[in-house]
Amino acid sequence: MPSPLFTAILFADKTFRTVTNTLKDTNGRSNFNKALQYATKLLSLNLAETDPKNEWAASLNLASGTINTGRKLAGLGQWLDFLHANRSINWANPRDALRGLANTANVFFWIFDNVIFLQKAKLTTALSEDNKAGRYAMCAFWVAQLLSLVGEALDLKALQKKQADAVKKIRETQGEDKAAKVELLKLKTQLLWAYAGVVTRLANLTYSANGWNLTENVLGQQFSEKTCTYAGLLSAVLALAKNVDAAASK
Repeated sequence: MPSPLFTAILFADKTFRTVTNTLKDTNGRSNFNKALQYATKLLSLNLAETDPKNEWAASLNLASGTINTGRKLAGLGQWLDFLHANRSINWANPRDALRGLANTANVFFWIFDNVIFLQKAKLTTALSEDNKAGRYAMCAFWVAQLLSLVGEALDLKALQKKQADAVKKIRETQGEDKAAKVELLKLKTQLLWAYAGVVTRLANLTYSANGWNLTENVLGQQFSEKTCTYAGLLSAVLALAKNVDAAASK
């Protein structure tokens, strides 16, 4: 039996490799920074509620804005990734077509998001009137999330069918089919992340709806800043958890 020290070293090594692999990945870094941005924003809002003059609330709010600007800097040119991804899309396949349409919406989102960063850097005033770049970006992002949600709902339905088939096979063999048991275990994990993906998309749809005044036009009022912050944090944490799971298996 390994000694406690040896076990601790193995655990520390695996943890270090998981963290490193997560932060080496573009999506992993992005979701980590997004989680940090919304966590600091939430802390700022909570502190401001108890004391509007709290210095920490102002500092955390500034930190959240700085992280957001850093994420925009990191996203410069990212629209090219989605444009490139569409080259391998099979448009005759409905699921692929949905993915391609979501990629296209993301192309527009990142272009407008890049314009916002250039505005912050005082390099352009394009689309600055009435926050057009911000509204256009959030509209494109919202459409991308809606299309992705539909696609992931279809994936979820397909996984549920596979799970039902695996359960049926195990019952027919009275539990003797070991391969079916292994497959069922894998499907349960995939289903867990599929449900998490759906919740992530719904959270993204919630906070981005405010960005282009959808909630105000449809509901008559916008979601509160705190509601949007919770939604942003939830989506970031779930996406980051999936990144960490993928990194741990490398």
